[in-house]
Amino acid sequence: MFKTDYDIEWTGPYQATLSWEGDSSDSWWSVYLDGSLVSKFEDSGSIELKVTMDERFNHSIAIIQHNAADDDVASPEALRLLMPTVKWLAVDNAVKYEVYRIIDDVSYLVHTLEVTDTVSDIYNWQVPTELVEEDLISFQARVYAYGSFGEEEVSSIVSGFAAGYPTGIDSVDVMEESDGDLYLILE
Repeated sequence: MFKTDYDIEWTGPYQATLSWEGDSSDSWWSVYLDGSLVSKFEDSGSIELKVTMDERFNHSIAIIQHNAADDDVASPEALRLLMPTVKWLAVDNAVKYEVYRIIDDVSYLVHTLEVTDTVSDIYNWQVPTELVEEDLISFQARVYAYGSFGEEEVSSIVSGFAAGYPTGIDSVDVMEESDGDLYLILE
């Protein structure tokens, strides 16, 4: 489960402390910075974690609480079939972006990016490994920008790459859709 209510306290230009409230009983937590795992630990109550990041730039932060202690989660041996990254162009005067994952026409908030003084022309958020199921064949996302203009949906793309070792198959068939824009690879 994503933890979206956390605080960032800058303790220096390259050092910050993330803090949030955990459950009363111990849970496993994974913290990602710009799509990379920076810490995985078990804790409860008020939680703080010191991280290294540059306050001049925008960073993607994802804090994930696991339902149970699972030694296989994010292990080096875990098969990673797709590492999607959501990318979008900056919107003038935006102060915040929200990334939603769409599953069965329902949108789920998965990431919030606060815009700092440094504005980028393009933003991206790499989906953490633990949110990517092994059988994932598509990842749909929607991005909204917020600012003095209100709320605006932003055009976004999802890119990804194959990783890990897939199981062996006997044969592969490629089928072209009628419009020629889509190719399906079938086992």
